[in-house]
Amino acid sequence: MAIYGGFAGTETTLAARNTIANTTTLSAERGSPTDSTDNHFNVLRMYDVDSTTILDGLTIQDGYALHAVFS
Repeated sequence: MAIYGGFAGTETTLAARNTIANTTTLSAERGSPTDSTDNHFNVLRMYDVDSTTILDGLTIQDGYALHAVFS
């Protein structure tokens, strides 16, 4: 699996994208922009990833967790 950001929408190849000029943002923002406690916990979930999985050119932000426990 590969997920790429940085496209304006007119590119015809992966090499033509520009991640600086064309920011791709995945955000968990919802509700009030001034209240981070109403944001989603998960911004992105991926299953069965391995060493060939690619996330490239993305900004992931605004997730909210309170006392998260990871194991």
